Amino acid sequence: MQRPPIACSKAVQSLNSPPQPHIWIPDELLLRTLHRFFRAGCTHQKRHGSHVPGPLEARRRAVKRKLSVQASLPQEGFGVPLFDLKALFGARSGGNPSWRYEAPSLSTASDPRGIPFDIRNVPPEPPFPSAVPAQNHDRKASAHMETMMDWGSHPSKEMSEERDAQDAVEVTVSLDLEIRAVEDRLRLSSNVESFLAHFDAWLRLADQLPPSERRKALVRCCGKGYAIEDQGPLLTLRILERLTRSHWSPRDIARWLSQPGVPLPSLGTHEGTRLLRHLRVQFDRLILPQSDGTSRAGGGHAIATLYKKIATPLLCKDVLDADTCRLLYWARWQKLLLDHRNSIEGSAFQSLQWLANFLSSTRTYRRQTRTFHQQVVNHLSRVVQSDSLNVASSGQIWDLVPTQALKLVDAQTKAAITGVNSVYAGHDIRVHHANVQFQAILDRARSANVLPPSYWNETIDAPSYRRAEIIHELAHRYSINHTRSSTHNWRAVKQLHRYLVSYDLPMKPLFTKALVRICLAEAMTRNKFVNGKTMAWVVEQVAKVEGADVARSIEYQFWVWRGGLIEKANRVARGLVGRNGGTKVRVNTLRRLGLLR
Repeated sequence: MQRPPIACSKAVQSLNSPPQPHIWIPDELLLRTLHRFFRAGCTHQKRHGSHVPGPLEARRRAVKRKLSVQASLPQEGFGVPLFDLKALFGARSGGNPSWRYEAPSLSTASDPRGIPFDIRNVPPEPPFPSAVPAQNHDRKASAHMETMMDWGSHPSKEMSEERDAQDAVEVTVSLDLEIRAVEDRLRLSSNVESFLAHFDAWLRLADQLPPSERRKALVRCCGKGYAIEDQGPLLTLRILERLTRSHWSPRDIARWLSQPGVPLPSLGTHEGTRLLRHLRVQFDRLILPQSDGTSRAGGGHAIATLYKKIATPLLCKDVLDADTCRLLYWARWQKLLLDHRNSIEGSAFQSLQWLANFLSSTRTYRRQTRTFHQQVVNHLSRVVQSDSLNVASSGQIWDLVPTQALKLVDAQTKAAITGVNSVYAGHDIRVHHANVQFQAILDRARSANVLPPSYWNETIDAPSYRRAEIIHELAHRYSINHTRSSTHNWRAVKQLHRYLVSYDLPMKPLFTKALVRICLAEAMTRNKFVNGKTMAWVVEQVAKVEGADVARSIEYQFWVWRGGLIEKANRVARGLVGRNGGTKVRVNTLRRLGLLR
């Protein structure tokens, strides 16, 4: 490739921009700037030789940079410019500086996102300008333009507020359009599932509406759902669950349910009970005070209307379930407390608490009829004689207690019948299990050749006393049988003992003597070590049957017998290993030597 001529290179070099003016930065200013980015108080910056430069190294590098800048720039022909960090740390750029000074805005308007979506907050439009001379208009326009140029082309406070109001109107209009679009999709829904899916999207948008508009939109939206669904009460219940999850206010929910066009489930069904439980939770939120101690205003009329709407069909049919009656009485209580929450005294709430505790503790008084009724009469007499409760609350208590008493009687009857049925159903299973276990005991005794000939034809239909007699005889036979190992005999006797304890059969001295013979006497005779836990269990069984004196004597004989055996084993072991008389021989050593098993 042909190189460009030398004249072109010189021309390009002559077009280069002049160098930037030299900037003199004092060492103190540079150090203060660096100290803003580095922690000067750290100990690792004061040590020489560290990878982090300390103050001395920073000062040396600053002097080196200053000398390099002075050597690369001309020393004459420039004045003292302003301080510019871009010229110090940034790359060089030719021409005029790219920044421009702009005065701060005087607008104090808040964030336009915080403006509520209400068209009433929009300021009125300015009046139409009247007819003025053209010169006046031109002069005002030029003055306005000069003011705008002086303030760096920033809008004034009035224009900022007008722009924020226009943004709020646009957001409100867009939100209204989105809600209308969702409502159209709700109207075109063909089944309940698609309607509820669009209803969830509508709930997310409706949270941004004012309360009054939200209630109207809810009634309009649910009306479209009732038109496509045959089971309107079930749809009402599912909508109520979604409103509860969305944390709608109880007052809005009560007003919506009290509308005449909203169908409710029948209270004799499972859906009706679910409805009452949801309403109880909502009414609790409505009556209880808020976190700041104030009470929620309104809602009493909606609760009363809703209560009449729920209770009227039941009163006409004269059919009341126990759970339904209890929840309805609870609604009446809440209506009463809502009306008198400022006038009713603390004793009313104490009586409510007493009733709750009383109804939960009546389980222990079901068999004591006299005590049960006496407590009810005593409490009602105290309530009537008290001046703190008004007539309405006393009447509510008189109506509530008989209803709960009838419910308790019904529950007691059902519990008795259920208990008898469960005992009868479990009796067959228990008898069958006992027969299977007794047959296994007989088969095991036949295989071990310990079953006496008088019991060879014994069947599982034997009565309980006959079974106890056979078990005692088998235990005695196992204890005197030396053809089997002591471990096998002990397992067989343990199975017999478990059968006696499981079915409450009597244990006689013949069985305890067999236990002592197998667990203690035979084991010690065969030089087997018996631990204290086994001895304690055998002594406990002997004490239950033969008395504490016999058990104490057996325990004494065991310790004497065991002590003599260990002493004899120690003498033999010392003679074998050649130890002196003062050294103790442990049980493990005796087992290694074959003296104990």
